[in-house]
Amino acid sequence: MEIQEQPKNSMEERINTIQQNKHISDEQLKNIIYNNNSSLTIINNNTNSNTYNDMDIDLFLQKEKNYNMNRSLITYTYNESTNSYNYKYKQIPNTIYDQNTNKYIREKDTIDPMLKLNEMRSSILEVKRMMSMTKDGRVYYIRIVIIIGNGKGVYGYGVGFGKNIKEARNSALLNSISNLDFIDFNYKNCILNFPVSGQEYSSHVKIIPRPLGKGLKINRKYLPLAYILGLDNVKISFSGSNKWMSRIKALKRCLNKIVSIKTLCKMTGKKYVCHFAPHYYTSHWPDYWFKNILKEYKYRIQKIQKKKKHGM
Repeated sequence: MEIQEQPKNSMEERINTIQQNKHISDEQLKNIIYNNNSSLTIINNNTNSNTYNDMDIDLFLQKEKNYNMNRSLITYTYNESTNSYNYKYKQIPNTIYDQNTNKYIREKDTIDPMLKLNEMRSSILEVKRMMSMTKDGRVYYIRIVIIIGNGKGVYGYGVGFGKNIKEARNSALLNSISNLDFIDFNYKNCILNFPVSGQEYSSHVKIIPRPLGKGLKINRKYLPLAYILGLDNVKISFSGSNKWMSRIKALKRCLNKIVSIKTLCKMTGKKYVCHFAPHYYTSHWPDYWFKNILKEYKYRIQKIQKKKKHGM
């Protein structure tokens, strides 16, 4: 075994042989480490230690008290005359104070001023006369369920109330415009990838794909609804409860499940061709693609017919 030799120089001697830093001397480094001076003492030599005083505890407690009195929905204020605290509720953002009910009511969502409504079409789904009982007696009003859309995927539904049909319709239109949504449908090919369904209580809606070119299949009285949604080559069926308040919600849940091929490609990372069904390759080909092939087959058929005639 080899015995290790002791180092010739000690650790302190080695440290002393190291050159000093150009920017900071050894004495300054010792002052920083042992005297707990901040980095400001290096930059500014005129700073006086008397400027850094101890924190005032009363000031600290006062700041904490003010913070705790105003951090929640209720703000507290101290009244010196009564030697008591008064509280007040903060106004929540996007709300309006109603003096009749003594409550804050949520503001209605505003409509985007840049929204183009030229292509929008509307259809009234239900008009119903409603009644509610108040302290003054029975109050009758109109409720309307309406749907709007441009036939290219943008749609929205709204529920409006009013004393007459005109007021209720205007209210429903404004609510539907502020409640727009988009259908992720293959509008270029008009192909539904898979059947979808939606349910709200006892109302059921099913949308089943059909072969390309077969068109839309739905009850005649719901045709305006299907045209506004812009769906094609599908079968739409409603079952269960016929109340439109639950049926329109079931329809929206059903439409939210529709996924286009483009979205599927981004979700799975596969190519566009991988999400095609076998019949997609042939069903959408135009007839004029087969004219050149048809000439060859006609020529062969004519040859066979001539041979049969001469053989007879």
